[in-house]
Amino acid sequence: MKFGAQLFSINNKCQSAEDIKATFKRMKEIGYESVQLSGFPYEAEPTRAAADEVGIHIGLTHTPIPDIINNTDEVIRKHLITGADTVGVGFPAGYIEDGIIRYEDLVRDLSPAVAKIQAAGLNFAYHNHHYEFADLGGFNVMDYLYENTNWNFILDTGWVHYTGTDVLATIRKYKDRLKYVHLKDFRVPNEGPESAWGIVSLYEGGIDWDAIIRELVAVGTVEIAYVEQDTASKMPDPYGEMENSFKQLRAHGWVK
Repeated sequence: MKFGAQLFSINNKCQSAEDIKATFKRMKEIGYESVQLSGFPYEAEPTRAAADEVGIHIGLTHTPIPDIINNTDEVIRKHLITGADTVGVGFPAGYIEDGIIRYEDLVRDLSPAVAKIQAAGLNFAYHNHHYEFADLGGFNVMDYLYENTNWNFILDTGWVHYTGTDVLATIRKYKDRLKYVHLKDFRVPNEGPESAWGIVSLYEGGIDWDAIIRELVAVGTVEIAYVEQDTASKMPDPYGEMENSFKQLRAHGWVK
């Protein structure tokens, strides 16, 4: 399993083609082997050229739901050019009411576009937060999506932990839908100046990353685990925040 950088973490460093190339270069220098495009505008051709020049892999995106539904052909085109093999939904904006996801509406509205995306040879994947693990009467949204769609999951292991759900059991349960996952750490207690959630670099919070990474490797389906630190862009040294996580992965023996 390889490790990548979820660039939503440092989207303030990706506001132009030159910024994106510089960020690719910095992530490669840190040691990340792949990046996820998320949270900033980009043009497909220069982004692919920058990745090729730097020598870094682009795995997937988080793409807004309206773009997926209304501009499906353009979404497919951009992914095929950049080489990102997975169109991801980062957040079900417009489908949450009183903290509950309107999961049936979400599936209904996305299904035609997903079918077109998959017919083009791309994958479609859904990224969870905490909403998806709320008990809806003996099941949750993740269960519904697993049983009623063929979507992949961009499992955010940090958010799974946040909900009090067994992360290792969740990885095993959904392993056949996992190609890419996210690693996100939370301060204990979940408070601090960075955000309401206290998101921090890996190994600086209260999550047992060694156990989680061991399980991700053991299931054998996960190709890349992306470090996602949502609030790194608000810190004095955003690149440094991403480097801190990679240094911890190295210190714990997960990368050389």
